[in-house]
Amino acid sequence: MPKKAVSNTGPIIHLFEIDELQLLNIFEELIIPPKVAEEIGIINFPAKNIRIIPLNENELQDTKTKLNQFKLHEGELHSLHLANKLKVLFLTDDLEAREAAIFLNIEVHGKLGVVVLGYKRGLINKEQAQKTIQQLYWNSSLFLTPFIVEEALRLLE
Repeated sequence: MPKKAVSNTGPIIHLFEIDELQLLNIFEELIIPPKVAEEIGIINFPAKNIRIIPLNENELQDTKTKLNQFKLHEGELHSLHLANKLKVLFLTDDLEAREAAIFLNIEVHGKLGVVVLGYKRGLINKEQAQKTIQQLYWNSSLFLTPFIVEEALRLLE
């Protein structure tokens, strides 16, 4: 997985809900647009690897036009724009944003992928990874199906 990623609001919020923000340290740099910073309240955010990159409104308009068939929130659109511009990984768990990323040929992963990668890179042990996946299922506002949870747990093997 790349050293840099752009995230929309969801992955950050859901990892915060279960007190696992340190998993975002698997990236040397986590890039977010100002809209996402506003949505998550970046002023008090503890991560040191986050960089906020302002958007060029003219370029953003081009991205809006390319993605007009997708129903995206502002933070998702802004994040997709940055990921496409910088040619980096995009973090989202939103199905529509994931489909838009695929449309733009952007590599996309969700929070469960971040947990698995955190385990594989030695940031957390297997037991912590299993617990984190289960917490995302039971204790966060993220919608996960039991099948997806089982698949993520299988990837830890």
